Amino acid sequence: MKVNSKTQIINILKQNPAPISGELLSSKIGISRTAIWKNINSLISQGYNIEKTNNGYQLIQEEDLLLPMEFKEDEELYIYKKSMNSTMFLARDLIHLGKAKNWSVVLTEEQESGISKDGSRFNSPLGGLYFTIIVKPNNLALKDVNLPPMAGVIAINEILSKELEIPIQSRWPFETWSNNIKISGILHDFSVISNKVSWVTVGIGIYTGFKIPRREILEKIKFRIKDLLSNPGQILPLYIKKLDIIGFNHTFLVKNIRYQGLVNKIDRLGTLELRTFDSSKNIYIGDSTQED
Repeated sequence: MKVNSKTQIINILKQNPAPISGELLSSKIGISRTAIWKNINSLISQGYNIEKTNNGYQLIQEEDLLLPMEFKEDEELYIYKKSMNSTMFLARDLIHLGKAKNWSVVLTEEQESGISKDGSRFNSPLGGLYFTIIVKPNNLALKDVNLPPMAGVIAINEILSKELEIPIQSRWPFETWSNNIKISGILHDFSVISNKVSWVTVGIGIYTGFKIPRREILEKIKFRIKDLLSNPGQILPLYIKKLDIIGFNHTFLVKNIRYQGLVNKIDRLGTLELRTFDSSKNIYIGDSTQED
């Protein structure tokens, strides 16, 4: 597979901490100095910190960049903008325009109009990890449309527990908390053709308040979700295990009304059966959250 000129330039600059001249880059890559200059400017516009000195070009190394080229052979699957209104909105547009690829990822440093499950504003400050995974499921029935975000909950629980070494609590339906602070939420959307799910977008926001290895965490979450969806039968039992709420009393907020009771079961759609003092009530994903 032929490596493009921009990738070659970045690789050479990474290997040479001192400035390297346009003439030498031109000789190494086999393109004109004008082409080198154009590629350097393009790389700068994409987000790379390249200084132009009297002795040539120098890459100021930055850790944990989320730029597509940093994802190596998967570069074409990553769509990056430093700031955008919402990764979910852009992912939806790509699907509608026929430009979406299976397992592509839309990601950003900050969202101007991030949204929560209830439609309210989701705070997305710099330093967090905000991305949407676009999935074209293989024969996923409408009744299983909530399995992808359930897989996201499992992946986030497992990976943040291991990588960050902090206490993790998964809350129904798609939230992750640590030390009574919400650090992650999932929002998903989907389209249906002939009672089959044609596309699913899984939007994930992670903000811990401290520095995390974002690119590594993103790649591991994506890999784990992909692995789980390859065998959908494993998702619901693992999801229920991570929530760890069946058989315990919990409080749920449903359209501004609180219900407290014993969680009896959770079905494939994620619907809870809650046993209250004098009756049973189903709590549905979409208009409800777990409060404890």
